[in-house]
Amino acid sequence: MIEEVIDLLLEILVKTSHSSADKKIVYPLLQDNLDKLNIGIVFDF
Repeated sequence: MIEEVIDLLLEILVKTSHSSADKKIVYPLLQDNLDKLNIGIVFDF
C-alpha cells in the first residue's frame, strides 16, 4: 500500500516538473488518484 503512494508521489513530481506544473496535466492525475492521497494512509502502515 505505501509503495503505491510513494510511486504516485514520484509520478506527480515528475509530471509536474516535465509539464512546468501545467494544471491540465497535473490536476487530472491528482483527481484520478484522490483515494491514494488520503493523508491518513501514511499513518496506517
